[in-house]
Amino acid sequence: MEQKELSKRQVRWLETLLEYGNDLLIKYLPGKANVVADALSRRADFELPPVSDTVLPQLLRVQGIRVNSVRVNSIVHFEPNQGWLAELKDALVKDPLYKKVVAPAPVSNRRRRRSLAPPPSVLDFEYSVQNDLIYAHSKGRKKLFVPFKKLQAKVLAANHDHVTAGHVGMDKTTELVSRHYYWRGIAQTVQRYVKSCLLCQRMKSNNQKPAGLLQPLPVPDHNWEHVSLDLIGPLPTTLNGFDCIVTVVDKLSKMGHFIATTTTVDAPSLAKLMMSNIFRLHGFPKALISDRDARFTSEYWKQFIDALGIASHMSTAFHPETDGQTERMNRTIEEMLRSYVNDKHDNWDELLPYLELAYNNSRQASHKFTPYFLNHGTHPFVPGAALNPTSAAAVNPDTLAHTVATALTEAKQHLERARERQREYANKSRRHVEFKVGDRVYLSTENLKLPGPSRKLQERRIGPFTISKVLSPVTYKLTLPNEMQIHATFHVKLLHPFVESPEEFGERVTVELPPIGYARGDGIYLLSIMYLVVNGILLLVNLALNGFIM
Repeated sequence: MEQKELSKRQVRWLETLLEYGNDLLIKYLPGKANVVADALSRRADFELPPVSDTVLPQLLRVQGIRVNSVRVNSIVHFEPNQGWLAELKDALVKDPLYKKVVAPAPVSNRRRRRSLAPPPSVLDFEYSVQNDLIYAHSKGRKKLFVPFKKLQAKVLAANHDHVTAGHVGMDKTTELVSRHYYWRGIAQTVQRYVKSCLLCQRMKSNNQKPAGLLQPLPVPDHNWEHVSLDLIGPLPTTLNGFDCIVTVVDKLSKMGHFIATTTTVDAPSLAKLMMSNIFRLHGFPKALISDRDARFTSEYWKQFIDALGIASHMSTAFHPETDGQTERMNRTIEEMLRSYVNDKHDNWDELLPYLELAYNNSRQASHKFTPYFLNHGTHPFVPGAALNPTSAAAVNPDTLAHTVATALTEAKQHLERARERQREYANKSRRHVEFKVGDRVYLSTENLKLPGPSRKLQERRIGPFTISKVLSPVTYKLTLPNEMQIHATFHVKLLHPFVESPEEFGERVTVELPPIGYARGDGIYLLSIMYLVVNGILLLVNLALNGFIM
């Protein structure tokens, strides 16, 4: 048949032809006449697992359903059939429990013997025997008793993986299976099956609290010992040609410096800005905290800070909380600029020195002092204080050092308390998750740009990937394919544990092949193939051209 959709009559004839099994001759069709198979045959490295002669009829059979047409790859055809029931009967006959329930008897007496109730210790439910099958009685319903794990797996596949089951969650799958089947520990079996379902692990949203308890950075002992660095931009280009701001903040005093620059600034130019605006005033810090901007991960920048003896602390991928202080200060700067910038937004660079003074002269809620005071031991004279004649009173040099030391001690105490309050508050809505080297995890796709027409219908996670290194209680390094070209260090909230299918469910599901990039013309196509195998039966083949990447 050449058409892609089959009518009712064609479906019925197809069922009839399949009854001939191995005697049915299948002739080769050219690629133009066999569109789906043609796409798979073009690349040998995409070859699917071999499908045996006994599997093929089960794959093609349309059982117990009548629709107007059958669209290729749209329905997973898998339902228990007479062959499955025969397998259950054969297994029951060999089972010691079945022999206790239905003891062998002469043919003339078999009907009478099967009507006798077994001892109470044999089965833990009311039952009846019909056509050599055991049915459990519950709330007026007869449920087929399936005591064998291999056959239980087929029941679960039909009631969870099938397109009419919808890959629903544990509770709904348990209810669906329990309508028609029974075995001891059925709820626990369903839980193990659904929890280890490959598609559910990749496609379902996570309703749990975010993983990873807050790990606040320690409070430094001295001013400008730990410094954070970030860039704000792009901003409207000023008359002086600037469109970006470099923000530098001391982690103890919270003093900040705002430096106008351009978005095209490279690592050598940024190093010069730090030397002329920061290091010459405050000396070299012990640690420099930044995100993973290309300038901070460049070889030049690494050599620059290594030569100065500065440790680099970088945030994990897609997790700005690592440097929350700088993110908060950036927001404050933007709010200040909105209040004073002109209508053309081209004079913000001229406002930066004034706003820097305003920021450093403002009391910080975290340590209860102004950054300026913690650095100089006195407050600056500003126009707002001009009405008070004593505002510019002389500073006593004998007490200045003591004043600064006392203020810093008190500030650190306030910061420690604020740090603990922050940790306690944040961890109320988080949960502890821990992995070890060698564990396999899925990676969230919420921050990844995946090919495809709709983000809503894209998978929630990709993988699984192996953890290669534990960097901190909440930071892990993964072994990623080179094609991904992203940083391999991630916060634990972006990781999800991979649950492998237990052996009791047999050869259940093959792992989806990752996207494979190959050259075509001026770009790269990403082609992915997914195939699903349940108990040796090929259920679904999905070939998709996911997108075009330049």
